[in-house]
Amino acid sequence: MNSSILAFALLAFMVISQSNARLIRQDFADDDFDQDLFEQKRDAPTHTRCTNIVKGQDSNGGDIGAINPGHVLSASACAALCETVAICDHWTFHVNDAECWLKDKPSQMQDSPNSYTGSCTKSE
Repeated sequence: MNSSILAFALLAFMVISQSNARLIRQDFADDDFDQDLFEQKRDAPTHTRCTNIVKGQDSNGGDIGAINPGHVLSASACAALCETVAICDHWTFHVNDAECWLKDKPSQMQDSPNSYTGSCTKSE
């Protein structure tokens, strides 16, 4: 009986450890991906619409009504989403809840340590 309980506890520990390792690996991958995006965006070709990304800022207001919020994995994915919507000219990504807010009207900037904001040129 005790060996069954011990085996079950060991199995549960292994499953939880693997799940946590996967989450940690994903966090590191997202950070590396965002860093790569920032470096690439500096030299981005002119056909890329969303080239300005600012960490620690929230663009409050100006949301595009029916499509918000989108749920994405990173600020770079939020920028890519904005690029696909012709009227989107800026966006905000909230890290804690993985929400991407696309915007097409003026908004007010405010400090927000767990947010990224970016601007895009209008589609032609």
